[in-house]
Amino acid sequence: MALLRFLKLWFTSYFVGLAVICGLILSFVYPHLLKDDRYPMEVKIGKYVGYFYIGGGLVLLLISMFFS
Repeated sequence: MALLRFLKLWFTSYFVGLAVICGLILSFVYPHLLKDDRYPMEVKIGKYVGYFYIGGGLVLLLISMFFS
């Protein structure tokens, strides 16, 4: 029960909005800034972390809304 209270406290719509914006920047803007072939691993890491921010933020918001 304390975990759900913690999730509801932290995962507000404002926080999730920031996470989604950061995820969109990491997934779509960051790879275009590093178009060079010098940083292929960093581009992959940025894309996957961006997808994780988007998906994880939305999932945790839904969990905190439905179960608390």
